[in-house]
Amino acid sequence: MMRARILAESHWGVLAVFAVAVLAVLVFWVFFPPSFWQGPLDSTEAYAAIMGDYQTQVRDLLEGRGLVNFRYPPVFPLILAGLYHLGRTPALPLTFFVLVCAGLSAVLIFVISRRLWGALPAFGAAVLWSVYPPALYSATYPSSEILFSTVLYAAFGVLLLRILLGAGDLRLFAGWAVLCGTLLGLAMLIRPIAIAMGVIVAVFVWLARRDLAFRWRWGLVGLILLGNLIVVLPWEGWALAGTGTVIPLSTGGVPSMLDGLSDAVDPTEARRIDVPDDVRVLQQDIYDQQYNELNSFGKIAVYLVEQLESRPGAVIKLFLIKLVRSWYATDSTRYDALILLVQIPFLALLLLGMFLAIRRKGIHRQVAALVLVSVLYFWAMTVIALSIVRYMTPAIGLMFLLVGGVWSGLVTRMALHGGVASTDETLLTTDRNG
Repeated sequence: MMRARILAESHWGVLAVFAVAVLAVLVFWVFFPPSFWQGPLDSTEAYAAIMGDYQTQVRDLLEGRGLVNFRYPPVFPLILAGLYHLGRTPALPLTFFVLVCAGLSAVLIFVISRRLWGALPAFGAAVLWSVYPPALYSATYPSSEILFSTVLYAAFGVLLLRILLGAGDLRLFAGWAVLCGTLLGLAMLIRPIAIAMGVIVAVFVWLARRDLAFRWRWGLVGLILLGNLIVVLPWEGWALAGTGTVIPLSTGGVPSMLDGLSDAVDPTEARRIDVPDDVRVLQQDIYDQQYNELNSFGKIAVYLVEQLESRPGAVIKLFLIKLVRSWYATDSTRYDALILLVQIPFLALLLLGMFLAIRRKGIHRQVAALVLVSVLYFWAMTVIALSIVRYMTPAIGLMFLLVGGVWSGLVTRMALHGGVASTDETLLTTDRNG
């Protein structure tokens, strides 16, 4: 009982979760040291070289050319370039940045979950997220997913705690709606996979806040989308000036799609992916035509439809493989089997939490519906692109918001059967109403 009261206190609960998340990353680094601890980063070239996908943009920024490459959105390259100038060695600010993002993402899961399920279930959910292996692995190299998750969860926190569950002067909702849209726009400029999240959230608010007057519902929807545009339009304008065309947040859409359709045969990658012979032939045909015949979304879609008519088995098997690999595969394929083994108990728990939340009424079912739609959306986008688990990890993190329902359900069942936990149920919900 005392532990539940301590966790229900805002500051102590937040500090405890933050400390656990940071400690989990530090322990993980003992076994998997981060790439930015490997060797000296005493030049812009050495620093840019460890930035993986972002090295070209980071190098351009550090060498004074600015944002002239549009392969990825600008936020993460700008942050990486800025961190280079902090401290005597760039490894220290990179370390601090990763630890802060890991701690904040766990805190956001805790704060949102605490409102839904109470203090102890929320603490358990945050701890589970803190030790979730795919999330920990994203902390071992300069990965935009760790920042993206933090910003995405902040947007969901504003949405669920202020817009969905908020009360009081309706004029305050206007500011929260703009902030929610702004955070979603910022997430879009970190990972373009979030390109439709503003629309998804706006539709959710329209459906969930039926208690508000018609004009207020339209107003909230409009302000969320306005917040999106405030953040995204300057980048789109800059990209239009630089490329002469409108881009969907980045120029990486077609390359990512082709990469995902030819991942088992691409000789430039060291991937070891076993696929049936007919699927391998299909992927080789796609690889041979990429960037020539297949140089746009439309041409790729037409080609796949044609192949579905001429060799349906290969196309169907290819997308079934992509559907499954989205939940465990890595770009290097090195730890695929291990991640699959770890994912099974985690996904069983997460799916149970979602099922129990959907069975409830009111806010729990609404949140579960939003999480389900978000996960399905991320899953679809991951299947369209390279089907690896790191693209799914931020959406899987949203499922941890529902894990508290498993604990809450067990406590309720024990109370109904006269167990000792009946007295704790009130404590577990002390923060549910603020």
